Amino acid sequence: MNGSRTNVVHAVCFDWGGTVMRELPGMVRQALARVHLDRYLDVVVTARDLGAAKPDPAFFHAVLARLNCPPAEAAMVGDG
Repeated sequence: MNGSRTNVVHAVCFDWGGTVMRELPGMVRQALARVHLDRYLDVVVTARDLGAAKPDPAFFHAVLARLNCPPAEAAMVGDG
């Protein structure tokens, strides 16, 4: 790679509430299971679980801490 440094993405975070579906407290895991997506996700956390929500930086820090992942190795997929 000609001496350039490449970061590897170890975590991809998807914005669920308001993007994929309307978030109902406690129903995210059941909704994922209903459409067979749960098997592709190692960790599911919600703003309710973390006590912080987007766009509060505390939310992103809490997600990364839960995943034990540095920011440079994570990607966020969402609508805002």
